[in-house]
Formats: sequence, C-alpha cells, structure tokens
Amino acid sequence: MGVCHYFGRSHNAATVSKNQVQAQTIMKRFFASISEHTVLVSLTALCVYTILSCLLFAHCSSFSGRSYVGVHGDPAVFMWFISWWPYAISNHLNPFTTRVLWAPAGINLSWTICIPSLALLLWPITTLWGPVVSFTIATLAGLALGAFAAFLLCYELTDQYCPSLVGGWLFGFSSYEIAQLCGHLALDFVACLPTLVWLGVMRYKGRIGPRVFFVASSITLVFQFGTSTEVFATATFFGCIALTLIYLRQAADTERLVRVGKELAWSYVLCAIIVSPYLYYTAKEFSSIPALLQPRNVYVSDVLNYVVPTPITYVGGSWAASISKTFTGNDMENGAYLGLPLLVIIAAFAVVFWRRRWAQVLLGMGVMLVLCSFGPYLHFMGRSLLPMPWWLGEKLPLLNQALPARFSLFVALVTTIMVALWLAGLKGRRALGGYVLAGVSMLCLVPNLSRKPAYWFTELRVPAFFSDGDYKRLLKLRENVVVLPYGNLEKNVMLWQAESGMYFRMAGGYVGAYTPAAFARWPIVQMFYAGKPSQGYENSLTAFCGTHEVSAIILADDSAKEWDLPLHKIGWERKQIGDVVIYRVPQAVIHKYYGSTEPSDHDSYVAPHSVTRSGRLSCKW
Repeated sequence: MGVCHYFGRSHNAATVSKNQVQAQTIMKRFFASISEHTVLVSLTALCVYTILSCLLFAHCSSFSGRSYVGVHGDPAVFMWFISWWPYAISNHLNPFTTRVLWAPAGINLSWTICIPSLALLLWPITTLWGPVVSFTIATLAGLALGAFAAFLLCYELTDQYCPSLVGGWLFGFSSYEIAQLCGHLALDFVACLPTLVWLGVMRYKGRIGPRVFFVASSITLVFQFGTSTEVFATATFFGCIALTLIYLRQAADTERLVRVGKELAWSYVLCAIIVSPYLYYTAKEFSSIPALLQPRNVYVSDVLNYVVPTPITYVGGSWAASISKTFTGNDMENGAYLGLPLLVIIAAFAVVFWRRRWAQVLLGMGVMLVLCSFGPYLHFMGRSLLPMPWWLGEKLPLLNQALPARFSLFVALVTTIMVALWLAGLKGRRALGGYVLAGVSMLCLVPNLSRKPAYWFTELRVPAFFSDGDYKRLLKLRENVVVLPYGNLEKNVMLWQAESGMYFRMAGGYVGAYTPAAFARWPIVQMFYAGKPSQGYENSLTAFCGTHEVSAIILADDSAKEWDLPLHKIGWERKQIGDVVIYRVPQAVIHKYYGSTEPSDHDSYVAPHSVTRSGRLSCKW
C-alpha cells in the first residue's frame, strides 16, 4: 500500500466531524507531496541518528530513573518543569505562576526556561516513569530529531542521500549541541529551526500548498516558542535578516519569496494568538526583570573557539586545554568549534559557488552570525579587544537578554547547508576526496566520552529523607520550608520537590538567574547563597522565617552543615533523619511576624551592588 494512500485513508463522513475531515485533507496533501522513496530514506536517516544518539549518550540506568544525561544541577530544573506543567493543569492551577517555589509570594514563570511544549508532550511518560526518564528521553530525542530535521532540509535542497546524511550529523551532533546536551534541554532541543526552513523551502518550490504550510509552520513556531523563547526570538531576528538579504540580492524568485514571507507572517500571527497567555504573563513581569539576566561580555564565542575545541570534544586534548581554559563563560556555552577540516570545506564551497547569489547570501549570513557570536567585543584567549556588531544588538529590547555564544547554533545550520550543497556538487574522484574530508570533519566533532567525571552522565543522588518518603511523616502537606544548600548551590532540590508531587513548598528554589524581590531585600538570603551565616544571622533568620511562614529548615547536604551549629544555638527543635537534619521554627515566631512583608531596618541591609534597580538580586551566582 502506498504511503500517500495510507495516510490519506478516508473515513465514513457520518463518523467524523467537519474539522477532522479538514485536518485529514491537509495531512493527505502534505504526505502526497512526499514520495515513498523520500519517506524510506528519511526513516533510515532517523534510525541512524537515533542509534548514534543512544550509543553515544545513553546508559542502561538512564532509562530506569537512576541517572540522567547531563552534568551539574541544571537538568534538575528542567525535570521540575517537566513535572510542574502536568501537576498544575491536573490541579487546575495557573501554570504560568507558582507558589510552591519562593513561597508564599510565589514567582512568575514566564521569564524562566519553563518548556511547556516539552512538558506537555512528555506528560504520559512522566506519569508512567517520572521526570528523570522523561528528561533523558527528551534529551536523546533532541539530538536525533535535530539531526533528522537538518537531513530533511539538506535532502530537499540537494535530493541526494549521502550529502544530506553528513549535513544532519554536522548539525545534530555539532559542538553546540553536545555542549548544550550537558544540561540545557531547552537549548538542545532545536529540531524546529531546520524544520521551519525545510517547510519554507518546500513551500517556495511549490511542493506543499499554502494551507499545509500555514498549519505546519504555525505548529512548529508554537512548539519552538514553548521550548525556548530565546531561540525563537533570535531565530526570528536572524531569519528576517536572511530573507531580506535573499530579496535584496535577488538570490531567489522575489515574487515567490514574498508570497512565502507573507504566509509565514500569518503563521506568526496565529502563533501569537495561541501563546497569548504566555505573552500576557511575560509582559506583566517585564518591569520586574533585571536589565540583564546574565552578565554581558562573558557568554560569548572566543575567536579561537572556532578552531580550538574545548574538553567536551574528543580532539580537545591537553594541546587545546591550555587555550580553551582562557575562554570566558564555561564549557556548556563554548560550543562554537567547527575545526580546520570543516573550515576547509567552507572555503572550497566559497571558491566553487562564489558567483551564485544564493551562495553569497549563505556566506554573508555565516560571516555575520560568526561576528555576532563574538558578542559586543571580540575576544582572543579571553581578552576583550575590538567592538563587534552585537554591540548594537545589545541595544535591542528583549534580544539583549540573548547570549551571543548561543548564536553558534545558527552558524552550525548555515555550515550544514553549505557542506551538503558542496558535497552534492562533487563528481568522480573529487567526490571521494570530498567525503573523506567530510568524514574527518565529523570525527573532529566526536564528543569526549572518556572524560572523568563524564559530561553526559550523572548518577541520581536523592537523600533517603526524600526517596523513602520520610518527608510525609515529618512535614505537613503544603508546608513551607527552607532547604539548604540554597538555590543554585543545590539545584537537585528542585527534583526532590518534583518527585514528591510538590508535597511541600519552598521559600526558595532555582528557576533562573535572579531572585524575586520579596526575597532579594533580605540579608539572610545572601547568607543562604554564601553557604554560611554571618554576623546578625539570628535576627534576620527569625524575621525571615516568620514573615515567609517558614515552619522548618532542612539541611539536606553535608555542605549545609555550616548551618547546623548556628541553628542549634538559636534553640530551635532539632531532628536528624539519616543524613538530613530538620530544625523546627517555633509557631511563636510565625505568629509574631505574620502579615509582615518587609524586613525591619536592622534586618534589611543589603549591599548596594547586589540588588538590581528592579529590586531583584543580581545574577552573580
């Protein structure tokens, strides 16, 4: 049975609604534009990328919930969001705000990495196997689907399997992807970007109709918005520049290009309507957001990072470590590496296709994206040198929150297209040499799986107090507690709360690089972040717990034991359950401060440089 016939199978009109008939018609038209041969080669490519993703990064324990793909504490934050959306909707709560974190005031989640698209998609898996397994599946799928989407784009442009397969690898397993795989699920799951370009190319060539393009591109945009608003915004910005360049250089039929642009604009309108609740809460919180969520001129691409790998890449041995350690930011954000073989291919592409206007647009976009990834100033081995184009980009509203180092995602996509087109144009012996060079380029991007400790494997660590359910015996439902270590010092506490079914609330948490204003004014919060008390902690802690209705302080890690003796000196009731210590806040303290919202004068001193103009703590943590 043909693929088109299978997907276009009709139903009895008496049993389906008008909307279902319309949806079926759209799907029939979409699959009618794809031949059986295309489906077959696409499925083989998807299988190849899925197997590679699992072989490189999956572990047996990852699918049992005993470990996860990633490092440090950032994955725990995404696991919390994967749990939060099903929990909020099931309990008829507003998912855009929460009071289980930073309680009792709560926090607006619209400016955080709240991934509603992925959380809702993973809901059944989360219900059956928990957020850890959901996170692992989403992380591995992000690599495979990103590579597959790039393959579809390259195959549409070249109509050749092998160049497209290479292109898919170069994008899906790029340095950017394997770096973000260390813990940034929202930035690792980027399949929507090449998918949208693929849909645009198909519409331009007339392979799909306007209705199919409108529906498919709208779905893609909505999903990307719900995965990462940062990628959505920057992709839109650079996409507009790319379309403008194509139009001005007349690198394509301008009439058809304008038609596709108008239809895409209507897709953005529908997307805006669908995500309007998200936009409402984003606008509502806009005045409270710091001028910069992350420090400027830090998370940028060093000029040498494009030729010198970090330890995340296997070829980045000791010879490269002495250079890569000078890069600003961290290894998770320094994902610009392309390697010399890939740069040679790009140079060859420029030589062969330079007279073609579409090639000039590709090369121009590539150069512009590289320059923008340098940030406001060019960095050479960590030293800031010359002003760069993004110095102007930082003046743009909202886009000034984007991290320039992450623009290497778009560099990887442009590079993928150039490599696939170059390989597709080779014949005879040149083709053999070209594929050898492409193979070397792919090997240069192989991740460093031998590193200890591993970048992409972390054993799950949950105190018995949470894993054995002791918290249910010692804490009341919805009781507000402070868990130490605090905030980003122990992000895994987010997972502990999620796996408890949000049983307890926390007067703290970590969902982004800022602290709500209701907490930022308290000096005790700075002590929490510092990991140890300082002079005057007794009064500040007592007032803080009373004002925020905190009834217990949980010392959940050895690093929090700095607080054990100081809390004991206050005279609060102490209980130890295994490795966890709980201090009970007397009810008299809560009654004394009940209804207060601000620290008193002798409790409210905060260093001037540590609070933004909006009243939030700065991002120095």
